[in-house]
Amino acid sequence: MHVHHVNLVLDSLRRDPDALLGAWWSLTDVANAVAATGAQCTVFQAFWTDAVRQMNGVTYRFVADPPVDAPVSVRIRALRRPRRLLAALASSGPNVVHVHGLAFPVQ
Repeated sequence: MHVHHVNLVLDSLRRDPDALLGAWWSLTDVANAVAATGAQCTVFQAFWTDAVRQMNGVTYRFVADPPVDAPVSVRIRALRRPRRLLAALASSGPNVVHVHGLAFPVQ
């Protein structure tokens, strides 16, 4: 089973991927718990640039969406459409998708 964990919150401090994973413990704790069951877990994180990290058997895909050159108001508003992130998610063939948080009901 392949579980996808999606977080659409952009880090306003613009930390690098490793610093973000260290600071946002709930993101890594949930993913680690899923991986501990034997399921494959991939986290899709809205981010300022594209990056990939592997940690504790979990793949973290940081997806710049909207693009870095978009105005700040577009990048942080709750009603934005994260097209690149959703396309990456759909193309990776999840069995289960979990969206982290309740702040993005439209997406």
